[in-house]
Amino acid sequence: MTLFADVFETFGNAALALDPASGERLRALEGRSIQIESTAPPQVLSLIVRDACINVIAEPTDAPNVIVRGRTQDLLAWFADPRQASQTKQRVAIEGDETTLVEIMDVFKRVAPGALPFQDLLGAAEIAIASIRSAVEGATSAVQQSVASHYVDENRANAFLDGMDDLRLRVDRLTARVNAAEQAGK
Repeated sequence: MTLFADVFETFGNAALALDPASGERLRALEGRSIQIESTAPPQVLSLIVRDACINVIAEPTDAPNVIVRGRTQDLLAWFADPRQASQTKQRVAIEGDETTLVEIMDVFKRVAPGALPFQDLLGAAEIAIASIRSAVEGATSAVQQSVASHYVDENRANAFLDGMDDLRLRVDRLTARVNAAEQAGK
């Protein structure tokens, strides 16, 4: 989970740094935090706003403003496409100050599109997804061979990997749309 936390923090803050307005919005959220808890497999990821950046750590924080809890696949679906939140809402629990959650997610949504080099970001996203998939495959294999294999069975691991494949497909489609929009704009 540390690899994912590092990739998310680096990628997210690099994107936010390209949009000066994001820094101002984050300064207004200084000290607020979101704790994301996966119930299957059990993992915790915390996002903390500090110095106009998002710090991501793979451990719980003291008194987070909001806790988002659910299975990993439901959390990924919910974060990847909040428009379908009604479909995943019953599987994703939100406890605490939902305003903080909305405000922090809004910072990412409002990054000025003209400020982002989409090809670079999408390429980085593809690399991150491939890295995470590789790490998950390796971890799944190691866990299945150990005493802790009862926590992750083959069906759950395959379902998670299928979700990662779906996410990669979405990134590929987004890349194609960006390319088409860039070509139309020339």
